[in-house]
Amino acid sequence: MQTSRGALLVTLITIGLLASAFRPAATAVPRAPRPATIDSVTAFRARAANQAFKDALALEQQGKAATAISAYREVVRQDSTYPEANFRMGRLLAGLDRLPEAVHAYRSELRFHDGHVAARRELGLAMVRQGDPKGLAELESLNARHPEDDQAWQALGYAYSIAGRHADAER
Repeated sequence: MQTSRGALLVTLITIGLLASAFRPAATAVPRAPRPATIDSVTAFRARAANQAFKDALALEQQGKAATAISAYREVVRQDSTYPEANFRMGRLLAGLDRLPEAVHAYRSELRFHDGHVAARRELGLAMVRQGDPKGLAELESLNARHPEDDQAWQALGYAYSIAGRHADAER
């Protein structure tokens, strides 16, 4: 009997092992990777934007306008609200007579920094240079809000001159 109990035990163990071999394995639910926190993503993008802005400034100071424009585009890609990035890119674009792109850059700057007087002035000038009469209205409005701004008055005079309104330019 001793042998038969041992044989029976071996048989039961074998059957149990065989049965478990044919059972579908319990599938573990894969854990989704933990998403990075918004703060860490924001911090990474802020660091990347800061570095790209420094690079763009250096390129601009070296007179490498086309490369600086690309660097400013990277700043804006990392952080569309980055102060001065669109403005400075707009000035470089305007200097290369890429006026539609410059207007877009100035408008982007003003979308996030509405009080940026220089961006509004440069937007008006770029629009006038393109032949858009709304540029004059932009500059007139700027001068009405900032009558102490000499550069705004010079820009308006220049815009009047471009528009052929020489009497207004001399006022």
